[in-house]
Amino acid sequence: TLELHLQVAPCNRPHVDNWDLARAATTSQQVDWASHLKAFNGEGQRAALGTCSQIKVRHVLCEKHSKITEALAKIQAGDKFDAVAQNYSEDAARKGGDLGWKRRNELVGPFAEAAFKLQVGQMSDIIKTQFGYHIILCEGRKA
Repeated sequence: TLELHLQVAPCNRPHVDNWDLARAATTSQQVDWASHLKAFNGEGQRAALGTCSQIKVRHVLCEKHSKITEALAKIQAGDKFDAVAQNYSEDAARKGGDLGWKRRNELVGPFAEAAFKLQVGQMSDIIKTQFGYHIILCEGRKA
């Protein structure tokens, strides 16, 4: 018997059914990789085998919605994001909000979901997490 295993790394790589792979390896059957990726992605998001996405982000974090709304208004009025993070954030984000390069699994759910949808230079709306209210700025993306 032939046993084939595919390990899933902690960076959300696509899961492939071992039985389908074993069957393909022992018969002439082809594995439909596209349907495996589509099933994994659920919403049709793009993914690649063997890669982990990373993003470079800054954020502003406030406990109160009124304070984060004020910070957002400052940014929209033209104030620099890092200056607003220094003046409004209530955590280590006071240092300009730079979180550096992060993988999806290093961030809390709602923050990760919002951050990984952003393009470089794009800013999120106000995001609520267990830590408070965030505004996120994407500064880079790595495949």
